[in-house]
Amino acid sequence: MSSGMPATPSSPSRWPSDVRLATPSSWFDLDLDPRTRARSHRRLVTRRIGGGPDGAGLRRQVVHELEAAAGQAVAAGARFASVYSEMHDRLPVAATLLGVFRGRMAEKTPDGDPDIRAAAEALRRATPSGCCELVDLPAGPALRRRHQVAVERSGRTKLTDNVEFIVPVPGPGGTLVLEFSTPTLPVADALAELFDAIATSLRWQH
Repeated sequence: MSSGMPATPSSPSRWPSDVRLATPSSWFDLDLDPRTRARSHRRLVTRRIGGGPDGAGLRRQVVHELEAAAGQAVAAGARFASVYSEMHDRLPVAATLLGVFRGRMAEKTPDGDPDIRAAAEALRRATPSGCCELVDLPAGPALRRRHQVAVERSGRTKLTDNVEFIVPVPGPGGTLVLEFSTPTLPVADALAELFDAIATSLRWQH
């Protein structure tokens, strides 16, 4: 998947204009444009499931789920998103990825660059029950935080296991947050390893 970076005034060519991320073929990369997403999702589901009459009900259900996921992603400020949903040994496994651009880190080095060590310490203080660490991605240094979040759905509170990567964008482009989440706690550790692998595919495009 790819998504154009937020516009910045007078951006030199050395700063990225796009970001690319590889998701497994079993994931659905969402179209977040309200003008095209319904049509795009119908085409995507038809390619994945097939266009025969026997699968019409399943296709409608999957398209409806993708539309709902896309709406939630847009509401969260995502610039790109991908979802996964499959049955494994009779266990429904689901996961989501949101790519959200945010403002620059408040913590700065004396040179004015993002101070990810200071930001990591701030996150540790804010979420003592979570795990926050510095990691080196091919796209650059990042903060990785794993923690559980209580989510209200259909009048019920459910826990999700979240893995976030906060990556400073080269130049004045702020930060990119990769937000991975799964409600399938029995396989959360295995999915966290997959989330880490997806994050390593992040590349800036110039």
